[in-house]
Amino acid sequence: MPKNNTSTSLNTLSRNLVRSFAAMLLVLLALLSFALWNFHRLGEADGWKAHTYQLLLESQLLEESLFSIDNGVRGYIVNGTQSELLVFEEAQVAFRKHLIELQRLAADNPEQLRRLQDADKEKDKYVELVKPVIASRLPSDSLEQAVMKTSGSAKGRRVALGRVTSVLKTFEDTEKALLGGRTADQDRWRRLTEATLWIGSAFSILLTLFLSIVSVRAVRESSSAYARLRESNDQLENSNSQLETAKEGLEAEVIQRRSAEEKLQRVVSDLKRSNTELEQFAYVASHDLQEPLRAVAGCVQVLKRRYEGKLDERADQFIGHAVDGAQRMQNLIHDLLAYSRVGTKGKPFTDISLDKVVDGALQNLSASVSESQAQIERVPLPTIRGDSGQLEQVFQNLISNAIKFRGGKPPHVEIKCLPWDDSEASKGWTISITDRGPGIEPQYFERIFVMFQRLHTRTEYPGTGIGLAIVKKIIERHGGRIWVESVVGQGTTFSFYLPENAPDPQERVLDDSQGLEETDINVEKVERGVVNIVS
Repeated sequence: MPKNNTSTSLNTLSRNLVRSFAAMLLVLLALLSFALWNFHRLGEADGWKAHTYQLLLESQLLEESLFSIDNGVRGYIVNGTQSELLVFEEAQVAFRKHLIELQRLAADNPEQLRRLQDADKEKDKYVELVKPVIASRLPSDSLEQAVMKTSGSAKGRRVALGRVTSVLKTFEDTEKALLGGRTADQDRWRRLTEATLWIGSAFSILLTLFLSIVSVRAVRESSSAYARLRESNDQLENSNSQLETAKEGLEAEVIQRRSAEEKLQRVVSDLKRSNTELEQFAYVASHDLQEPLRAVAGCVQVLKRRYEGKLDERADQFIGHAVDGAQRMQNLIHDLLAYSRVGTKGKPFTDISLDKVVDGALQNLSASVSESQAQIERVPLPTIRGDSGQLEQVFQNLISNAIKFRGGKPPHVEIKCLPWDDSEASKGWTISITDRGPGIEPQYFERIFVMFQRLHTRTEYPGTGIGLAIVKKIIERHGGRIWVESVVGQGTTFSFYLPENAPDPQERVLDDSQGLEETDINVEKVERGVVNIVS
């Protein structure tokens, strides 16, 4: 009987332990699920709070852009310089950029979207109001004249500007109110999460006490039962420790992932800013540099045609220097734009015949070939994928250099082609253009592909020093590379590798053709204007 009683007691104890352990797991799982749900809601609250902060930041940037627009108008009224107008135009671009970003961020709030639309309309009204003011302000006006011309519209400008700032203030006040509510939600979920953790800790303590009581009973009933219970308790503590370790590891991983996302966002922002700066460079080069330079060149050419020989020799020299400098600057800007557009104005790759490409290049150089009595030897060339216009520019530049740098004898140019099959590169072709000119010293092999690096003076050979840099950039856009081999006194060979099936680069085309058309200046119109002023 005692043996049977002991067995019955052990069975009862085992059943109680199993039930207690199952209940513990259920409660722990429930608490864990509830804690994870709280963490999820807390993360959502953090996201909405960060979203609101981003909206407020963009709203402040939008308001700064608005004030920059007004400052540009005021600055132009006071100073009458083109730089102030540039500030006015750039501020409008920045206003549009921040407005689009705000509309994207506020897409979930129709009321805020309506306010942004109202702000945009009021800003447009303000811009329409100041355009006559800008038009009436002449560069030759004194400060008093400019103030008298624009004083009548000052009050209207202030009222229009005030309407825009009022709408933006309402927008910001609404976002601040939302921020307050979302901060309260965040605090509520944080408190709930902390309470869940405290409850879980208290449950763990109660459970430990319960297991201690069961252990005491097990010791009283049987030493073996106590040993088994103690082993179970140790296993449970080990599981809790592993769970805590896993939790800490998960939190560390979340922190690392957030840090990586922030770094990625900064990199994306830097890339956007870099692209914006490149676009701004193209705009400045095509508008703010070419237009005044062409105007100056046109005026100086008019002066040279009308007054050359009528003034003293010193004045003729000055005018000649001015014409030459303006022409060189125009050539330099033209080549810089050509260099910058290799990647942005390129056409999609198609199957092209390099023989036809060389035919086009030689047709463009027919006058130079005929004048120099150049001999051109060529072999049949393959068909590849690429941009025919850019590759024609490559051949034209290299052949033109071979004709230009010919020394004192008629140029002799050889165009050759060999297959390229390297395990480290895709299948393609190596094309070489060889001349019998004076050659290039080895220390200049890399330098000649860098912009503005010339080996000769302008009096010896004309040019800007950008041609080979453009050639290199075109070759690299086609997935190839270019190099030079030369022996001084014997000639030079430019070789470049082109893959047979180059992938079409995914590039954003900047449509600035309209800007270039707007900056074209008719020299005859400038001449008539100068003649009218002189008369």
